[in-house]
Amino acid sequence: MNWSISTNITHGNAAAKDIKKEGNKLIVLFSADPHGGTETLWWCFRIERKKEDDIHIIRLVWKHYYNCLGLNRDNVTMVNPVVRYDDGQWKRLPSPCIQQNPGGSNYAYWEITKPEKYIDVAFCFPHGPNELKDFIYKSKWNSDSIGVSQKGREVIRVSNNYGSDNNKIPGIYCIAHQHASEMSGAWVLQGFLTEIARKGNNAPLVWSIPILNIDGTIEGDYGKDPFPWDINRAWGHLPMRIEVKACMNDISLWQSLCKPLICLDFHSPGACEDDGVYAFIPTVDERKKQLINLFADKIAYFLGKYSANNFKRIASYPSRFKTDLHMNFTKFCCQHNLLALSFEIPYSRIGEKILYIEDYLEIGAKIADAICNFKGEL
Repeated sequence: MNWSISTNITHGNAAAKDIKKEGNKLIVLFSADPHGGTETLWWCFRIERKKEDDIHIIRLVWKHYYNCLGLNRDNVTMVNPVVRYDDGQWKRLPSPCIQQNPGGSNYAYWEITKPEKYIDVAFCFPHGPNELKDFIYKSKWNSDSIGVSQKGREVIRVSNNYGSDNNKIPGIYCIAHQHASEMSGAWVLQGFLTEIARKGNNAPLVWSIPILNIDGTIEGDYGKDPFPWDINRAWGHLPMRIEVKACMNDISLWQSLCKPLICLDFHSPGACEDDGVYAFIPTVDERKKQLINLFADKIAYFLGKYSANNFKRIASYPSRFKTDLHMNFTKFCCQHNLLALSFEIPYSRIGEKILYIEDYLEIGAKIADAICNFKGEL
């Protein structure tokens, strides 16, 4: 075969791979790989040509899509993945067609033109160490290792100010990639940090871990409810992930070097959610609840067209990792006398509007503007 499919790239993920030729059309079949976890959604791989041939069209065929988080046999048309030709820019694909097969094993598929040499395809715009390095270089922010992951990779914290023991500057702590490949949330955090950097000395102190699940992000895990333990269910006195332990220690240090304002956690929801950005309000005492709701109301206002109508929500979905000793990030923060919010940012679209990297960055900037505006009212 003159063509190959490979997951040997950063964020690589695909299972049940197959390639076949039908006339001048190349058929590439794949499924999202759970990587040993309990959920699937993310996929990312490269299709490469060895030499010139008569192929003009590539059909990307996504098998088993209805087993992925948030999808069923009918709603996959709300998914718009991305492609990148020969190191060019990532571009969105249109909604897929559905191929109905005997026995109900339907496929979703897209047809694209051939690349010069290769093409990368992914469920959403990838975000990882390269994008973080680009932010650090452009912002000139501090970059510090706070610990290592389960597989020994360094966990990086970026900051615009180290603070001090008697520092009264308002502080924000924010994270993303708790679930490795929730890419839209990670891009929004990058937009948030970029806007904070632009504000210079007028900005609050910000410490951030943009890629908490560094192993899964690089290796292409989806990262939602994986084994041995979901990072966002591993917080508590006896943390179940070493990355969480490192972050907990860092939060304690940050808390002593500033006047804590709020902690933020950036996520992506199910595959086809399209009603806009929303926030989960943690269950807390009445005083914290009032303050968190004030933050949420301000952010929803600043988000404007990007905000879901039902912006403030209470998480009610079941957890596979629920014990009396462990909790998620926002609950941990609130138990340590901090305010916290988590955000969910759609992967593909808000209503009929298709989302691009520029939209994610704008959403992040609007959240930063909202919080900085609210900071002056406290």
